[in-house]
Amino acid sequence: MDKLKQYKYIILIVLAILGFTFYWYSYRPYHITKLCIASARDWAKSIDGDQTDARYFFWECQKKYGLID
Repeated sequence: MDKLKQYKYIILIVLAILGFTFYWYSYRPYHITKLCIASARDWAKSIDGDQTDARYFFWECQKKYGLID
């Protein structure tokens, strides 16, 4: 138990880094993709576009949020 108390700050830092890594590489892209799908569908419907237009809006949305270059 004394070892845990001795290394508690290192353990907290490692847990914070792991949490941030999970957020950045898993949770955040999933929600951005979900948002972009919905907005691309709405934009394509608003201009009476087809699937190609929806793909373009989806690509632009992902580019806007930094998922692709």
